[in-house]
Order: sequence, then C-alpha cells, then structure tokens
Amino acid sequence: MRRRLPAVAIALFVLAPLALAEWLQPDASYRDAQFLLRQAVRDTMGRSDDPARLDTLGVALLRLARFDEARKAFGKVLAVNPNDGAALAAFGKLALFGDRASEAESLLTLAAKDPLPAASIDVVISNCVINLSADKPAVMAEMARVLRPGGRVGISDVVADDALDEAERAERGSFVGCIAGALSFGEYRRGLEAVGFRDIAVTPTHAVADGMWSAIVTAVRV
Repeated sequence: MRRRLPAVAIALFVLAPLALAEWLQPDASYRDAQFLLRQAVRDTMGRSDDPARLDTLGVALLRLARFDEARKAFGKVLAVNPNDGAALAAFGKLALFGDRASEAESLLTLAAKDPLPAASIDVVISNCVINLSADKPAVMAEMARVLRPGGRVGISDVVADDALDEAERAERGSFVGCIAGALSFGEYRRGLEAVGFRDIAVTPTHAVADGMWSAIVTAVRV
C-alpha cells in the first residue's frame, strides 16, 4: 500500500517554489532602471559623440549602482566638450551618487554659470533627481523662472507619505537612494504653488519603500 503525503507537505511542495520565485523578482524601481538602461544603450549605439545620449546612459547606470561604467559614460560626455555645462553637470550627478557632496556642488555650480534666460522654456522634464537636491525650493523657483507663462513641468521623483516625519523619511530614503530626502505629497504641491504653478498633480505610480512612492508630478506655470 502506497503512503500518501500529508496535505501540508503537498502544499509546501506546491507553494514554496511559487513563493521563492516571487521573492527573487526585482522590485519595481529596479525593473524601471533596467528598462531605462536598455533604452539608453539602444539610443547610444552609433552615437557616442552625442553628450545628451551619453548623459542618459550614465544616469541609467547610476540608478543600477554601476558606478565604474557610469564614470566611463560621463567621461565620454566630458571628452566631447570639457567646457560644456552639460558635461560638467553629468560629472556632478556622478559625484552626488558617490556621496561626494562638495565635489558635486563645485561641478554643478560651474555647470550653471550661464543660466538660461527667464521665460525662455516651454517644458521642463526631470527624471528622479529633485529628491537629490539639498535646496528643493531653489530648484522649483528656477523651473518657474525659466518657464514661459503656460509652460509645463513633468517630473518623475520619489515622494513620501504626508504622515512620515523627517527621521522616518531619512531612514527609508537611504534605502531607495534619496540623498537629500524626499518631499511629501503636500510639500511638493505647496512648494510648486508657492513659486507660481497651477494645475498641480502628484500621482503615485508604485511603492519603493514603506510610505515612499515613485510618482509623476505635473504642473503648469501661471
């Protein structure tokens, strides 16, 4: 007579592989970064003399913590034109992600030595870097300054639940790579409104940590 496996054992045999497969899946933000990297690699093929494309490739590599490869990508940007503000800004991003704040500040200051004229831009797009800034009101004020009336912003960023205090945000922010800490939903809306934006929307897309979200932020310049 054959012995029957207990129901509990059968359930473990069936469910354990499924649970392990789920556990091994990368989180949503990592999958997003992988997609960005594949796209950046495709865009850069045969265009290694295009600073904008190399910069995008470098940012994609940074989001996956592939610092050595990012340094090479940004190095190519700098080699294209060492006096170009975009090239200096690219190295500033690398310094930020490498936790070299003073170096980043110097590079980004040099990159911004020739600011854009006021009311000269129609659209500002930002891909998950405002959370890295230690002076977010200044970033928002500069976006408002360069945009024409009716100009729009489209921002991808990490945003915190309004209920989280600064210590809780800092703890979770270190986990998802937010060097200067994420704004809350309410702070984002109030900050943009204070510098002259309307029709502000902060829409979460997916969670990146407990109480922390990847979000799309849109607004229109008054």
